[in-house]
Amino acid sequence: MAVYNVVAPTAPLLAYEERNKFKLFYLDAGMLAAALPKNSYQGLFDGKATVNMGAVYETFAAQELAAYGFSLRYFTSKKVGRLDFLAEHQDGTIDALEIKPGGSYMTHAALDHALEVPEYSIDNSYVFAESNIFEKGNVLYVPVFLLGALHFGF
Repeated sequence: MAVYNVVAPTAPLLAYEERNKFKLFYLDAGMLAAALPKNSYQGLFDGKATVNMGAVYETFAAQELAAYGFSLRYFTSKKVGRLDFLAEHQDGTIDALEIKPGGSYMTHAALDHALEVPEYSIDNSYVFAESNIFEKGNVLYVPVFLLGALHFGF
């Protein structure tokens, strides 16, 4: 699955899409894990990952959100950094999503920078991680297994 970059997180995202910049994701997070060496993905089962599982978590997120009909994009710029995903709802609202696999999920400089730019039309910002549900500032922290609930709104 291809997820295209946008030049700005502004609605409608399709109008700002850069078709020459994209990230490719496996359509199945299990297939990605199986492609990794056993010692790399074993941490998914026992909770003791020895490598950064960011790619696996992002693949899971892309797969889950695509299943709910989201047309995903991402945003990257030298000034702001990289936002993992932007999801646009039918009503035009834009969600900025960060997917964090480890314990440092409270650190998200790119999301913080993007929220400070008034020209960007980010309506909601979420960090999906191994956390409880809580809100701090403009960010809602949500357990990663609740990604599908984004379809229904929080």
